[in-house]
Amino acid sequence: MDFYRRQLRLLGVNSLELNASDCAGILENLTPGFESKLLVAPDSIEKQALANAASAYESILKHSQGKIVLVPG
Repeated sequence: MDFYRRQLRLLGVNSLELNASDCAGILENLTPGFESKLLVAPDSIEKQALANAASAYESILKHSQGKIVLVPG
């Protein structure tokens, strides 16, 4: 993807170095942005049950597009 020509930005957080409390604080700070629609999640996110984690991971390996979010229950 050509970030420069399309004037795109990629923002992220390396959560490997954070504990659960640190991650919760980041999400708490982002919540108002999502509630006000200033921040919008991509349409390509697919929700999968945590029990289907193995098949969801295989799907990403095969297709390599889109995002999958694992949810409990």
